[in-house]
Amino acid sequence: MLRLSLLRHGRAQWPVGRYRDYDRPLDSGGLQQADKAARQLAASANPPSRIVCSSALRTAQTAAAVNAALTDRGIALIEDRRFYMASLSQLLQLISELGDEATHLLVVGHNPGLSELAQHYQLTHGGLDTGQLCSAELPLANWQSL
Repeated sequence: MLRLSLLRHGRAQWPVGRYRDYDRPLDSGGLQQADKAARQLAASANPPSRIVCSSALRTAQTAAAVNAALTDRGIALIEDRRFYMASLSQLLQLISELGDEATHLLVVGHNPGLSELAQHYQLTHGGLDTGQLCSAELPLANWQSL
């Protein structure tokens, strides 16, 4: 069994001519959402052993908050631009590629692909809101089984 957790990035500032979408930082509410998810994962009996995320600023900041809460556990954090706005099929491919050696994989990403992934594995009944975390045990021997 492998554990898959999905975390949609925290709420981000709107561009309003100031930022490209890729460069939008978390706003104060998004920072609180990231901290809340980080505390939940740190308190887990089975915290993530690997974190993969989009390299967009808002997802990188969200993943960094989780990683900081887990610093004493030697978590591998991988930022990859290919996660930015990835589709369901792209996410499945990236997880099988980057999830090796992880017993609990946390994916921090964007909608709509992240919500589609959550629905694909029946982790949620609807989409993921900003800052929302969901996870489940998957009956898989390795991530290539995705």
